[in-house]
Order: sequence, then C-alpha cells, then structure tokens
Amino acid sequence: YWAPLFLKKGDEIIITIAEHHSNFLPWQRLAEQVGATLTIIPYDQERGRLDLSSIKITEKTKIVAVSHCSNVLGPIWDEKADELGTFLKQAQAVGAFTLLDAAQSMPHWKLDVKKLPVDAAVFSAHKSCGPTGVGALFLRKKWHDELPPFFVGGGMVNRASVEGSSWLPAPIKFEAGTPAIVQAISWGASLDFLDRYVIKNDKKKFFSLTRYLVEELLKISDLKILGNADWIKKLDHLSLFIFLTSMHTILQHFWLMSGLLFGQGITVLNHCLHHYRLNLLYG
Repeated sequence: YWAPLFLKKGDEIIITIAEHHSNFLPWQRLAEQVGATLTIIPYDQERGRLDLSSIKITEKTKIVAVSHCSNVLGPIWDEKADELGTFLKQAQAVGAFTLLDAAQSMPHWKLDVKKLPVDAAVFSAHKSCGPTGVGALFLRKKWHDELPPFFVGGGMVNRASVEGSSWLPAPIKFEAGTPAIVQAISWGASLDFLDRYVIKNDKKKFFSLTRYLVEELLKISDLKILGNADWIKKLDHLSLFIFLTSMHTILQHFWLMSGLLFGQGITVLNHCLHHYRLNLLYG
C-alpha cells in the first residue's frame, strides 16, 4: 500500500534471491505494475554468501527489502563484518526506504531495531510458536505521521464527518477495527516461552545439536547443505540439497525421510523459495 508513495516508473527495488515468497512476489508484481526495475542480489553458493559486488545502489534505488535470515539458506549476512548494517546504511544514504523481513530470524536471535538502520521491520507469529494470521510491524518514528493508514475503520479515527475525517496518532491509526485480541495474547505467551526457555536456557544445546548435525552431514557426498555451513552452526535449522538421478528416486527418498524424521519431532518442509531452487538447479 505504501510502496507507490516511494516508487515511479524507472525507479529500482532491491531484494535478494534468498527472499521468502512473501518478500519476493509482492515486489515482483509491484515492479511490473509501475514499470520499476526489480534488482535481485544473487547468492554465491560456493562462497556461502550474497554477491553484493554484482549490484550498485544509486539515486534510482527507492526501496530495499531484504531478509534478516533466509528460510532456506539460514544466515545470509556476514555478522562480524556488519554486512547488513553497512548495506542498509548505503541504501538510506541515497534516500531509499529500507525494510527488513525478520520473520525467520526473530524466533532465534534477539532483534534490536535500534541498532539496525531500518525504516521498517516485519515478523509473523506462527514462526515463533504463536498463532497463525497475525504478525507485527515496526515502523521508525519519523514515518508515523508521514505515512497514511492502510486500513480505515473503527478504533483509529479521531474525528469522522461528511466534510472529512482525521486519525488518531500512530500506532493506533494503523490498527483499524477490532484487533486480533486472542491471537495477540497467545503470541505474547509464546514469546515469553521462547525468551524464558529457548533463548536463555537452551540456546547452547540447540547450537551444539546443529553443529553436530552439520559436521556429520558434510561427510555425505551426495548431500549438499544450502547456505554457509559455518554460519548455520550458529542457528537451529538448516536446508539440504540431495543429488539424485530421477524424480521417482527423489520422491521416494523425500517421503521416506519425511516420515522417519517427523516421527522424531523433526519437520521436513517444501520451502517457499521456488525462485532460488530453480536458480540453483538451472542457473
């Protein structure tokens, strides 16, 4: 809803090839609708990192929307070099609006929006043990008055009349109608659980399990870990690519492995990142 306020024909949107469909398809469609250029930062699987040298931020760059962490590749930014922060600062220096998709990272890492140069950050409840259909938006305060509400209705109106209407201050002006009260309370409980038991108490255990899994999987010749194996060891999920000869064999192995792992409490998913998988397979 807000994107057309920043974008016109000939302008540029920058994303990465590692984006979830929810941060890929809307920008692709918007670029087609307004005649903007969608620039996609490629991922160098051999080096295990984004190829930032392949793109250049210019005055035409109006929106930069990138993932904090990929749902398939795991960590995609060099944390020690503050690669993400540096990249976002370059975007803001030319006046681009910066959006961070933190849906994949928020359940695993502490998200400090004060340290990250982002205008907005988004994340969802269901990826942090919460209910479906609800999420959160962080919006830098400088945008609170400048951006209009994307929904209007009860609860967010200051004065409604036939001559014109005005809105309450943010964040209320962005919360039209009856809020998702039950979902918000449920999500709060799940975040308390994550903070109390997972992030504080069990983080070392998760890291040690992930590290062991990565090291053992690297010994299998027909299997390739997607993403940077060293960075993934600091997370608690990973994705695999299995080199097999036929679709029949692939399906056999996939469903057999899915069933066996699901019985041990391990989820095997078909990820929302078709564009990267096709790029990996066919270049």
